[in-house]
Amino acid sequence: MNKARQIMAKERKYLDLELQYRSRHLTRLVKENEQVKETHEVHMELMDLMKQIIVYSSNIVTTFTNIEM
Repeated sequence: MNKARQIMAKERKYLDLELQYRSRHLTRLVKENEQVKETHEVHMELMDLMKQIIVYSSNIVTTFTNIEM
């Protein structure tokens, strides 16, 4: 249960971190960096996957804590 609480407490931190990474990437993209343009799709997919992992982890923990109570 302690680990579950830790995961739930860090969810917002990780979502903010994902948003920060996404924002930095888009800032580089706007500056028209050619390398960033070439890897844009990969970066965005990774950010989407990171967000999914965060949300799925939180959902699993929420389900687990509801069952344990």
